[in-house]
Amino acid sequence: ANVSSQDPATFVANKDAEKAVGTILGYIKKGKFEKAQKLILPKLQFDPEPDLGFDEPTMEKIKKIFAKLEYTVINSNTQSETTAIVNVKIKAADFQKIFTEYVKNVEEALSKGYNSNKEHDKLINEAFQKSLKDNGTKLVENQITINLVKEKDAWKIQDDIDFSKAVLGGIFAVSYIFNDM
Repeated sequence: ANVSSQDPATFVANKDAEKAVGTILGYIKKGKFEKAQKLILPKLQFDPEPDLGFDEPTMEKIKKIFAKLEYTVINSNTQSETTAIVNVKIKAADFQKIFTEYVKNVEEALSKGYNSNKEHDKLINEAFQKSLKDNGTKLVENQITINLVKEKDAWKIQDDIDFSKAVLGGIFAVSYIFNDM
């Protein structure tokens, strides 16, 4: 059953759940991924440094892109004592586009050859920074329904593909691809 298709007039607003969504998106916006991870179920798969081999300058650029995230809570609905939904409009960078271009950039860079692991890592970081520069300024807007679960008195976001795509352009799924590169 698609919850968001319910008549919003029957919604019982859940201000705590709305606040939790704001807190979590706020952490992501500030680049505080570890804090966000603690409030997302299952554990947020986004851990770019070890997975993707990004250096500090690249991470700083990634954080700048996340800082552009905008969101508006439309409404919320309490489903039970431990479940709620929050409908949100999210504007964020198009990470799907960024990663698609990154794959092209990185293949092109690596195909020219490199002499060391250090050079390899430098090429990877430069390729990602280029794709951020080319695509990081355009924000895409999505309206999504975020499912929340109350665990030990704290509301946590149930991570799903909609949330992942709206905030990170499917970056979680993408990060697995790079583990094999």
